[in-house]
Amino acid sequence: MTEEFDLILIKRSEIFIEYNFEDRTRVFNPDFYLETKDEKIVLECKTHMNEREDNKNSRKLYFLTVPAKKKSMIEYCKKNNFTGLWYDGIEIEILCNSNQVDSEN
Repeated sequence: MTEEFDLILIKRSEIFIEYNFEDRTRVFNPDFYLETKDEKIVLECKTHMNEREDNKNSRKLYFLTVPAKKKSMIEYCKKNNFTGLWYDGIEIEILCNSNQVDSEN
């Protein structure tokens, strides 16, 4: 698999990203850090739940924080020239592409 995507490194992320939610600054740790010869990638993985499961109180906060986490992850990746990926259990969303950031500067 690493050859298919030209990965030279995949590991548990040691990056911590601050985000604001309900008037508080909080921190989350994206799940994975990946590297190819051309880019550094941060990947956050969330589970996909159906509407009934999503409304359970134990998971409500987990999903309510997603927009704030995505926003902060985009800002972090742009600032640090990373590609940010968000996997929701169904598809991968490119939040920020380091190749596009380079072309904007």
